[in-house]
Amino acid sequence: MRALWHGLRLGIACLVASTTVFAQDISIAQIGPFTGLPSPDAHEINAGALAYFAKVNAAGGVGGKQLTLTKFDDGFNGDNFVKQLDTVKAAKKYVALLSPIGSAGIGKALKEQLFDDAGLIIINAVPGSDALRSPGHPYMFHVRAGDAKQLERVVMHAKVLNLQKLMVMHHDLPIGVVGLASIKAIAEKVGGMRIASVMSSQEITAITNASKEVAKQSDLDAVVVIGSPKFSADSIAQLRTAGVRQQIYTLSYATPELITKIAGKERALGVGIVQTYPNPRSRITQIQRDFQAVMVAHAPDIKNYSPFHFEGYLCARILVQAIKTANGRTTPQALRSAMRDMGPMAFGDFIVDFSKSNVGGSWTDIAVITRDGSLRY
Repeated sequence: MRALWHGLRLGIACLVASTTVFAQDISIAQIGPFTGLPSPDAHEINAGALAYFAKVNAAGGVGGKQLTLTKFDDGFNGDNFVKQLDTVKAAKKYVALLSPIGSAGIGKALKEQLFDDAGLIIINAVPGSDALRSPGHPYMFHVRAGDAKQLERVVMHAKVLNLQKLMVMHHDLPIGVVGLASIKAIAEKVGGMRIASVMSSQEITAITNASKEVAKQSDLDAVVVIGSPKFSADSIAQLRTAGVRQQIYTLSYATPELITKIAGKERALGVGIVQTYPNPRSRITQIQRDFQAVMVAHAPDIKNYSPFHFEGYLCARILVQAIKTANGRTTPQALRSAMRDMGPMAFGDFIVDFSKSNVGGSWTDIAVITRDGSLRY
């Protein structure tokens, strides 16, 4: 009888334990520059993701488990990124790292193999530098089009306009150095186009001097600025101040709001920004309407939707689908297999497919800043 009672108690304990595990939250981390970078990237990605997780949680979560998203601020510093990653790893509860930001920090983590024992998958590293994708990491999946795809869009656009000489003004960070190598390779493949370049640090004096060098180019057709959001905005302002009147293009990380704030509306007018997500304010496709409905319901204080809001929403949606495909299993191995098994996912004309590689998205467009500081697609 005592043995029977002991077995019954043990069974009840196991049942309680399994129920507790089942009821635990699915914890997701986000490391990024919530301070230190005068650009809303991290905040807006966070807001878009939180809105979608709120929708899922309101409907009962995933398998009865609620989704939580915790942000870790690295102040846009590579060493601080590593420290925050150590904190995430030490907690031993996070299943995914959503949209980490910063080529220096992510690059350092890759180089030092810090993701190998992290026990999580990484969804959508920002920026899309090839330095973070080749060879990349087996548990890092890229949703946004990489920098090479963005620069390919610029080169092909310039080719159509018969622009023959592009000047690349680039940041002395991996995003800029690797970006220069990419655009040179693309231009050589396309043919009929010359690429010149000047490198600069983030300091405004260095940017001013580099801008003056660009202005000396008499046969220049267009300028391509590659760097962090602040670097890009400062560069555009100083290029216009130096007298550069040719078309300026920059990558998706610089927002029209930041460029307009730093350069002013007149100097920002007509700047082309490569987009890696569809217009978040349009209602043409179902995914755009779904996104807006989620934001209205779960982030009602946000009125002006940005591409970063859309990015956070879509990456959160992809992660949730992976968890569902894995039947609620959240080990890195299970989620990696699920990402592969999901096959092509069509969100309007935005296609994501991880069945063959860890680079799933390639959608790009070019939008230009209008007189009121908004984007025209």
